[in-house]
Amino acid sequence: MLKAVIFDMDGVIVDSDRMIYDLEQVMFKDLGIEVSAEDHLAFVGMTAQKFWGAVKERYGLKQPVEELLDDFVKKTYDYFETCEIEPMEGLVAFIEDLRAHGVKVALASSGEPKRIGLIMKRLGLDEVFSARVTAEDVVHGKPDPEVFLKAAEKLGVAPAECAVIEDAKLGVDAANSAGMFSIGFNAVPGRQDLSAAKLIVGGFSELSYEMLAARC
Repeated sequence: MLKAVIFDMDGVIVDSDRMIYDLEQVMFKDLGIEVSAEDHLAFVGMTAQKFWGAVKERYGLKQPVEELLDDFVKKTYDYFETCEIEPMEGLVAFIEDLRAHGVKVALASSGEPKRIGLIMKRLGLDEVFSARVTAEDVVHGKPDPEVFLKAAEKLGVAPAECAVIEDAKLGVDAANSAGMFSIGFNAVPGRQDLSAAKLIVGGFSELSYEMLAARC
């Protein structure tokens, strides 16, 4: 029985993946390294700390991970403080549909809490989600299921009663490991391998409470 839907943020709540990708490319250039698109996609879904740790190791950077992370967090926060952003098309209507049927909603992201809070506020979604779990709340990042299990715990809902909407392979794997109904959000077809998801959609117009309730 469907009792909760857990949303990833980047690429699901807001189309921010491209923005973050461009910011990271600028940082890579400043650091004197060239990260292929293939390598970059393999990192999508990681916490920022794990991401920069992987980049440091892969490309032999001398800067401490914390220095790289702090620079990245500052740049992304400054950017999202002023850029034009809006929620994914159909998101608000879908959430309203879920809540009208008594389904709880949560946000579970590998992102930094300060940036997530800023984006939620700018989108007018700050009070919409009954629970929020960020990189700061977990020890293990995706594909470990910890972030989703903590969201379910905060909601007071069993994992088997949750659906997860994810746009990254690592997130889909984490949802499956958590024993939840995984939904691959394929807004950019082919960007990530979402084949392990139990359901794949191209947008929120393809989702409704009735359809999910029949599948979960």
